Amino acid sequence: GLKPGAVIAAQLPNTVEAMITVLAALRAGLVIAPLPLLWRLSELSEALNRIKAQAVVTMARIDGFHHAELARRAAANTLSVKYVAAFG
Repeated sequence: GLKPGAVIAAQLPNTVEAMITVLAALRAGLVIAPLPLLWRLSELSEALNRIKAQAVVTMARIDGFHHAELARRAAANTLSVKYVAAFG
């Protein structure tokens, strides 16, 4: 449901899933915005608002922390985010 040129945010560790996400986004004509893993709710929400991201891609858990839950909460604070996806 994303059109070419849409911005998607990726908060992913340096894994194969990150490369798959980047390559898939480029193939679909999307703009990918990588975000640091150490950002928490306030920083992530502000960044998503500034870049007007329409989707967020992350991992379900990274080192025991629930990044998918963080992405869901940040998306709830942002009007532009329509999709949240998590590997794992």
